[in-house]
Amino acid sequence: MEPEQLGEFHYKANLFKVLSELYKEPVPEHPDWIPALNEAVAELYPELTPFAENLEKEIASYQLIEQNNSLMIDYAKLFVGPFDLFAPPYASVYLEQGRQIVGESTKKVEKFYREAGIEKAADFHQPSDHIAVELEFIYYLYYMYAETNELRYLELLQTFVTRHLQMWIFSFTDKMKNSAGETYYRMLGELTEQIANKELEAVGYPVK
Repeated sequence: MEPEQLGEFHYKANLFKVLSELYKEPVPEHPDWIPALNEAVAELYPELTPFAENLEKEIASYQLIEQNNSLMIDYAKLFVGPFDLFAPPYASVYLEQGRQIVGESTKKVEKFYREAGIEKAADFHQPSDHIAVELEFIYYLYYMYAETNELRYLELLQTFVTRHLQMWIFSFTDKMKNSAGETYYRMLGELTEQIANKELEAVGYPVK
């Protein structure tokens, strides 16, 4: 594997690390992740650059230092509660009967993690199939491949994307785009959908 090709996978790792962070609570440091997102998108998918640039402009318009800012309120409505979630960030809600949180599909996700030799961080108090956890798992697989050149990481990633992620990610991003009160989260949903399509295209899977 040539260094230039390994560089591609480092960019992919960075891309999914940032996406993972953007699905966590919007803290004042939130915008600091965006330049790495823009860099990765420009390198990997130049046609998606306007999506990333618009996301950067939009996040800059929020006063995230204020505790009850509009982005935090929308984040809670979409992903946290306490009432019905507008866009539940858990795979099981889309894969289990009755919109169940934590089910057999969650156990299957945890099996993927064990195959890679990792566990969900103890300080992240969400189920293993939370969107942020799954995106960070993809980051880990790309990072490990870039560092070790061991094909097992790419093979596991391909299986994870085609047999799990694609089964729910588009229903999730549709809910985000249709239910978000803030433009930022509609944009994030659209960008996530576009990147998921790119991942599926890369492995020859029919895209949405």
